[in-house]
Amino acid sequence: MHTDLLDALKTAALEAIQEIWVVYALVNETRKEIYFGTSKRPKERIVDEHSKGQTKAISHWDWSREKIFAHIMNEKQTMYQASKSAHWFENLFQNNSFGYRVHQTKGI
Repeated sequence: MHTDLLDALKTAALEAIQEIWVVYALVNETRKEIYFGTSKRPKERIVDEHSKGQTKAISHWDWSREKIFAHIMNEKQTMYQASKSAHWFENLFQNNSFGYRVHQTKGI
């Protein structure tokens, strides 16, 4: 019975960790463009997907020649909260004169 309890606790802990989402911004200073994204593992997503041109909205970015920076905007959110936050940031930057073009994230 002790093993079953430990297994249940491990499973619950892993499920809780998986629900921690991050909102991040990718800022391309060369092109004056911003992309807001959400992920459980943003560093891996940026390296494995975005920088290899696998995200349609920013596939035109040249990661080897352009000044591109990543910024964590919000941490420890549910998937729904992260999606809402990403869209909030998109609207903030679209509706202000920061001089950057904002690419829409898919969201949920």
